[in-house]
Amino acid sequence: MGASEEALAVAERALGVASRDLGAPGRAVTHLESAVAHARSAGSSLREGEARVSLALAYMQVGESRRALLECTRAAAVPGIDKARLLMNRALILQRLGREQEALRVYDAAFAAAHTAHNIWAEARILSNRGVLLAYRGDFARSLADFSLARALHLELGAEVAATEVLHNTGFAMARSGDLPGALARYDEATAGFSRLGLVRIEPLLDRCELLIEMGLLPEARVAAEAAIAGCEAMGRSVDAAEAKLMLARVCLVQDDLPTAAAVAGDARRQLMAQRRNTWALLASFVELQTKAASEAATPALARDARRMARRLQRAGWSTAALESLLVSATASVAAGDTTGAQKTLEMASEARRQGPAALRVRAWHAEALLRSTRGDAAGAFAALRAGLRVADEHRDTLGATELRVRSKAIGSDLAELGLNLALQSAQAAPVFEWLERWRANMLAPGNLRPARDPELARLLGLLRQVASRARALALAGRDPSAELRRQSALELEVRRREIAVPGRGAAPNHSPAAPGRLRLTELQAVLGERLLVELFSHEGFVHAIAVNDGEAVVIQLGALATIERERASQLFALGRIARRRAGGALEAAAHELRESSRRLGQLLFGPLERWLEEREVVLVPAGDLLSLGWSLLPALRARPVSLVPSAQLWLERSSVRRRPIPSRTGGRGVALVAGPDVASGPEEIAALRDRFYPGAAVLAGEAATAGRVRAAMERAEIVHMAVHGEFRRDSPQFSSILLADGPLNVFDLETLTRSPQTMILSACDLALMHAPAGGEPMGPVAALLGLGSRTVIASVAPVPEQGAGRFVRSLHEHLSAGQPPATALAAAQQRHSLASFDPEEVAAGSEEVAAATAGAGFVCFGEG
Repeated sequence: MGASEEALAVAERALGVASRDLGAPGRAVTHLESAVAHARSAGSSLREGEARVSLALAYMQVGESRRALLECTRAAAVPGIDKARLLMNRALILQRLGREQEALRVYDAAFAAAHTAHNIWAEARILSNRGVLLAYRGDFARSLADFSLARALHLELGAEVAATEVLHNTGFAMARSGDLPGALARYDEATAGFSRLGLVRIEPLLDRCELLIEMGLLPEARVAAEAAIAGCEAMGRSVDAAEAKLMLARVCLVQDDLPTAAAVAGDARRQLMAQRRNTWALLASFVELQTKAASEAATPALARDARRMARRLQRAGWSTAALESLLVSATASVAAGDTTGAQKTLEMASEARRQGPAALRVRAWHAEALLRSTRGDAAGAFAALRAGLRVADEHRDTLGATELRVRSKAIGSDLAELGLNLALQSAQAAPVFEWLERWRANMLAPGNLRPARDPELARLLGLLRQVASRARALALAGRDPSAELRRQSALELEVRRREIAVPGRGAAPNHSPAAPGRLRLTELQAVLGERLLVELFSHEGFVHAIAVNDGEAVVIQLGALATIERERASQLFALGRIARRRAGGALEAAAHELRESSRRLGQLLFGPLERWLEEREVVLVPAGDLLSLGWSLLPALRARPVSLVPSAQLWLERSSVRRRPIPSRTGGRGVALVAGPDVASGPEEIAALRDRFYPGAAVLAGEAATAGRVRAAMERAEIVHMAVHGEFRRDSPQFSSILLADGPLNVFDLETLTRSPQTMILSACDLALMHAPAGGEPMGPVAALLGLGSRTVIASVAPVPEQGAGRFVRSLHEHLSAGQPPATALAAAQQRHSLASFDPEEVAAGSEEVAAATAGAGFVCFGEG
């Protein structure tokens, strides 16, 4: 009987451990409790102790932390028990409970016991667990050293699953240290390893979610958090489910979904407290405090609560959260008129500015700037803000992917806002201009090196082109493309994952992140000549402008941001309806709305600037989505050369380089003309340009217009004109594309160019559209080309109707080939073919001239001009 009971104990323990490892902790508890009972019946204290050691971890996974520690204590009383394993499990439970210092001591004792017993397996597991704890505590060097040795030991033992888990943990430590591309690369390797081994893991979802939050990829982070919650709850893993809810609450907070953030954080806190995981519950309480601070008026009570919360968070090891809590407290104190209290709080918060991850140091410099500002030291506050932005820029230069660099700019957005507030207090244009330029300085700046060519990324982009091409062919043939579209989505996800895991190369040679910020207003005025520069920015719900000419500069408040955004959307919608000619009897109404919305926009944006405009050429530096607007339709800008740039620094840099000879004067050598598929007028359009202006041009049309050949032509040419179909993807601007013979050429492809044309003309729908996330830097095809070094890109913010496009672009090239600068040539072509010169009835009726005017109405000149 005893032997039978002992065999049952062994079998039940094996089933319990397997259930636990397969993500079914509830079932594991049942098997392991049965193993303990069978071992007691058999009178085998050793089997009972082994079962209790395993049961402790299962209890921890279902949130029964007190019972987990009790099982460790009971197992410790068993003679002959594996001491290293027991201590390791106890340390892990203490770690999950937030008793980190105690857990570290127990891990050290466990490792010593394993080493003495020559238990390599236990050494590897202990190192892996201790590495996670050290990463949480910010000791990244020791953490990575533990993981490196643990992985080597697991591979020596042939334990692939454990080695893959260590790889994932290495990514976690890298993420906490600020090495985001390195972390993503390790996560992807680990995920591929788990898949290869046929295993499902929740941990990758949880850790990837946290990393996506850090990167500012919030929609993806929310999807990952919700998937993690569903997966944890389906598996009965209440411990991990509570952490996933906490992450979801953090995402909702950053997305300004405050009601959801508060509800989910409260749910997570109650669940964590029930599990006796008080330090994690504290973090959930902090998220609740943040939602309260964001949704309610600041009070002295809120300042006190946040200060107390900061002390508790610091004791618990949540350094970044503690700093954020101090900033909440200081902000509330200032709002409540308690400057002395705010200064004391900010002194504590600013101490972290010299070391730690970039995000932490940026926030600490923000605290230091606030502190100096409250003391009346404006110069010192600006110095602290510049120091914080240098940290953000240095961090940004370590990132390879455009999307990460763009979104990482958001970590300095609070610094930028504070700097703008301080600059506006001076009531002078120079400090406002110089601060805005410091913030916008490296937007698309030369020196933002692209990551090295990745063969795997190139392979994925080629596959994506093939699949997208097949999907389009099926749709055009009236067949179901859904299977290919699903494959396209999967490939886009893989491309994105591959791209954001590629590290940057750091700052480029001869390029300091701070250098562009040295642009002074007087330096700009010295080269403006007869031009007027208008830099637009939003502040407290209004759009403002800095108007600068060679002798004056002024800051002027324009219209309400919401009103301008509404009119912009109305203008683009009306222009799109006219261009597509699909509005039927509503075309006349669309033409009327286009005229009126353009008039209202002109009044809102340029009414206050009327005396400054005179006959000047205009350089516009718009903010955010204002880059995408039909500027030529605004009455104040009709027939006027206008150049759009994301920063005055970029315009100055491009203007200071002498433009190379116009290819038309050399027989068209250095010109590439491209006609994409399904553009009926495309071959005729580029043939006319070649015959009339560029007889020596390279022509790519029909099957010859492949992605590879077009890329090669772009690297050789000075001027490239493309008559193609295009698509702007606001949901994912990096997948915005130009349609070629073998499929779409997207922004990822463009970013692999070794050089870009001096002037690029995209006779394609919507490709001038750009999306600017929270950081303010635009993304899209035009942004990519400017970032690669193109001096000028002419493209349309609206659909370009085939009928009329050829006529308009011939007019444009007539002026270009005559030696006119691009902005002047575009203005002349738009004046010749002006949609504003037709009544709504004439626009609705349509004619060849209306078609040409419609085609040209949305074109905008970006860059030097």
